[in-house]
Amino acid sequence: MPRGDGTGPMGLGPGTGRGVGWGRGQGRRCGFFGFFRKDPNPAPVTRAPVPEWVAPRAVPLAVVDFELCTGCGVCADTCGFSAIRMENQRPVVQPAQCTGCGACVNQCPKNAITLRER
Repeated sequence: MPRGDGTGPMGLGPGTGRGVGWGRGQGRRCGFFGFFRKDPNPAPVTRAPVPEWVAPRAVPLAVVDFELCTGCGVCADTCGFSAIRMENQRPVVQPAQCTGCGACVNQCPKNAITLRER
């Protein structure tokens, strides 16, 4: 007695489920794999309305207040994007690499760094 309808892998298995198949595989939604079969009457997909134009968000830039800065270098060590480098014991922010994530703002012990719009 064959163990399938011959349309599965290597001619064995339930295949498409149109033949004899294993167990209840005659095209019905059943068991775990029945979940992946296509529903003959799918529900209509409703999506949230999308506005025609959405203003792009401005990416903030880290700005250092040199009156408060002690030159400890914690901000340069914290930045994961290498956007802050130390020159003469002062942090220099490179705007091209700054993503405005705020990691340097959170780690500065003197609160000398703020995020401002570009």
